[in-house]
Amino acid sequence: MLNYLAEGVSPLQQVRGPGLTCRLQGLLTLIASCGHIADSDLLSPPCVLDFGRSTELAFVVEPSDDIAVQEQPLILYCQVEGIQPITITWRKNGVMIVDSENAFMLANGSLYVSRFQRVRGDGSSDEGEYDCMAQNHYGLVVSRKAKIQAASNTTELGAF
Repeated sequence: MLNYLAEGVSPLQQVRGPGLTCRLQGLLTLIASCGHIADSDLLSPPCVLDFGRSTELAFVVEPSDDIAVQEQPLILYCQVEGIQPITITWRKNGVMIVDSENAFMLANGSLYVSRFQRVRGDGSSDEGEYDCMAQNHYGLVVSRKAKIQAASNTTELGAF
């Protein structure tokens, strides 16, 4: 008989089958103790089994609306959990952002804008709606849109 025990989590459910008893204890990896699965099959500890591990992607942190200060850095946060590898990409106004000297993605998935500009020399602007997309082998998720505006020189009190 096999008994499956998760580390540091109380049992949620017990499953019985021919020659086997399992205690399912959470969504992550379970550790199996020694025992017989069938007459000729023997497991030696530690046996790592993966029951019901979530393959879905989920946002832990999504970008949020912000008012940015001219010529100052801006960080838009995006954190995702799920099965690795996870690829994160950013869009501004629906267009994919390519890493540049001014805007690039950090190792944690956040977007860093080095010097926020309402209007750049080429007529472009850092103002707009930003979102992050995360993808793994199992799917794709898109964050909420974060509206980023430039602070005005004369900010009105109570405008929020």
